[in-house]
Amino acid sequence: MSIVLGGVLVAMLGLAAGSFLNVCLDRLPAGRSVLQPRSRCDACGVTLAPRDLAPLASYVLLRGHCRHCSAPIPLRVPLVEASAGLAFAALWALALFV
Repeated sequence: MSIVLGGVLVAMLGLAAGSFLNVCLDRLPAGRSVLQPRSRCDACGVTLAPRDLAPLASYVLLRGHCRHCSAPIPLRVPLVEASAGLAFAALWALALFV
C-alpha cells in the first residue's frame, strides 16, 4: 500500500471517529444513549438518512444546513470531524516516519 493511500485511509477512519465523537458530545451531557435512537435533526426531528451522515462530506454538500428544514448545522460538527481526521493522519505519519 502506498504511503499516500495509507494516510488517506487513516484520515477517513479519523473522520468516522470524529463523527461518533460528535454523537457523544451531543448526547452524553443530556444523559441519552449514543446507540439509539438514530441521528436526527435537532430542529425538525427528522431521522437523518445514511447519505446525510457521511463525515464532513454531508456538511459540505448540504452547505451546513438540514436537508429537510434548512436549519443550520452547528459549526462544531465539521470542526470535530476534521480535527479527528487530521489527528489520526498526523499520528499515523508520526508513527511511520519516526
